[in-house]
Amino acid sequence: MISPVNILDVRNLTVTLNLASRGTRAVLTDVDLSIDENEVLGIIGESGSGKTVLSRALVRWVTSPLNIESGVIAYRGNDLLRLPRAQMQALRGRKIAYIGSDPGNALDPTLPVGRQIVEKLKSIEPGISNGEAERRVIRLLDAVKMPSAKQRFEEFPFQFSGGMMQRALIVDALVTNPDLLVADNITQPLDVTVAAQILRLPEAVADEVSPAAKDVILSVRNVSRVYPTRDRNKLFASQFVHAVRDASFDVRRGDNLAIVGESGCGKSTLSRLLSRLEVPDSGQILFMGEDIAPMKAKRLLALRRKFQLLLQDPFSSIPPHLSIGRTIAEPLYVHGGMSRSAIRDRVAATMQEVGLSLDLFGKLPVGLSAGQRQRVSIARALVLDPELLILDETLSALDQVEQRKLLALFQRLQDQRGMTYIYISHDLGMVRQACNRIAVMYLGRVVELADNRTTFIEPRHPYTRALLSAVPAVEERPFKAETYLLEGEPPNPIHIPAGCSFRSRCPFAVDKCALEDPPLFARGRDESTACHLTEIDPHHQ
Repeated sequence: MISPVNILDVRNLTVTLNLASRGTRAVLTDVDLSIDENEVLGIIGESGSGKTVLSRALVRWVTSPLNIESGVIAYRGNDLLRLPRAQMQALRGRKIAYIGSDPGNALDPTLPVGRQIVEKLKSIEPGISNGEAERRVIRLLDAVKMPSAKQRFEEFPFQFSGGMMQRALIVDALVTNPDLLVADNITQPLDVTVAAQILRLPEAVADEVSPAAKDVILSVRNVSRVYPTRDRNKLFASQFVHAVRDASFDVRRGDNLAIVGESGCGKSTLSRLLSRLEVPDSGQILFMGEDIAPMKAKRLLALRRKFQLLLQDPFSSIPPHLSIGRTIAEPLYVHGGMSRSAIRDRVAATMQEVGLSLDLFGKLPVGLSAGQRQRVSIARALVLDPELLILDETLSALDQVEQRKLLALFQRLQDQRGMTYIYISHDLGMVRQACNRIAVMYLGRVVELADNRTTFIEPRHPYTRALLSAVPAVEERPFKAETYLLEGEPPNPIHIPAGCSFRSRCPFAVDKCALEDPPLFARGRDESTACHLTEIDPHHQ
């Protein structure tokens, strides 16, 4: 279960103005307010009443000569006034958005407006493709009734009217689907007719961003898989290996989701479950809204056109006795419905798309490099025009040059086809480069789920930090190996201890860790951690 927390609680907030030799004057005094999920709170008052100061204080944007004297501004239980500057900067613009009343000075005059919004989106979601980012921004510009949104995307701020600029800033604020929006007098510089339209737009854009958020292509709900094995110490007795334990996460269209963890954590078992090579003992795996576990063979075959699995070994995954063209065409023959000439045309086009020479069409795979063999496997998957690719250590057998080429290929395919990827990997360097969201597994459980930046810069789970402490790096690591590097092996998946299964290797374990298995604790809409330390101290280092 994921534990919810409130969006914003403000208690006893006092802000003063420094008058130099004349002392200080209170601008805000003991302000209290709360904001719940999906709530719209209006703050009114005459000029000089402190509305703008309050709005800027809520996002910790108060600068000298103003000063926040006292109080608490708690975002989902975390006091923003006590967060380190780097953590506050990470929240602002990503989880907490702000729109001011001066749109003219809010954007860089030297760059097209659409490009600036894309740049912000990619800084928040590093794994999103250029094509998907542009499509999302243009879709949102349409949602705010921007005239000729696709053309306006490439125009500069000086070409925008005041109303158009404010519409663009609403998109800029909401494009990352933040939890909280602070809108400070955003209709002040506009005439009354435009102002009336603008007031309706944040809700419309939030709704548009939220189908995007709900456009889940794959949903994993409390999935578990147990394997019985013979107990060598007892006659006719069995033991049970808990390979995957209560795994839950969503994959959205256009995502590059990584599933990472050390050997034996359950990644490969999960990949077999996601691709329906095996079925879970409990839980659901919903692909495009349908549970694939109980599916009959005919329906499953039809649905398999839409999701494909690419395996690690580029040598054993391709039959040596079939020509390359016939290997790629095999799925089309299995599914039927196409003539031989149409199949040949589709295979040829797909080979060119993945960078395979048509001269290889009639040749056997003998003599192909590992990279070429993986391109054959990729072409065989793509020939069915799938929407989701599950990449189970697909690049791990390749050198870094070939990895980079194939990552560029996946990026291009995502831009052109709108593909969604699940990368199952132990290579954190590749994951950091390619993926926008990361699920970290330990002993069969998802223990942390977050976006790229959070995972690699400020993860909360000690296991995630341990993984990062072991990654070879030129720059100084944020997490010291002497503190976080793991000793020993994970507990036996047959005899999983009570409480937190990571506690025997955790340098920060407390008494509670031995008693209770921590739930997946929500830190935001897209971030969660299964760690008691997050509940006890959200800022633990």
